[in-house]
Amino acid sequence: MRPEGGLDLTLYDLIPARPLWMAEGTCRQHPEVTWFPALCAVCPVVGACEDYALADPDLDGVWAGTTGRERRALRRKAS
Repeated sequence: MRPEGGLDLTLYDLIPARPLWMAEGTCRQHPEVTWFPALCAVCPVVGACEDYALADPDLDGVWAGTTGRERRALRRKAS
């Protein structure tokens, strides 16, 4: 994503009220257009990210290497 200033924003930059663990995310260092499943596989906070994503059914995009559809299936399986 390139806003008018021409700066590359990361996913971290787009979340206004973010938990502290997000600062340690591998995606913090990469532009939003990066293929996240590869980054998530080596991320030190993937567990916290997955918990965060599973707790919010309205969350869009790839989180902890999962899509919204995959997270819905995980929620159904857990209940």
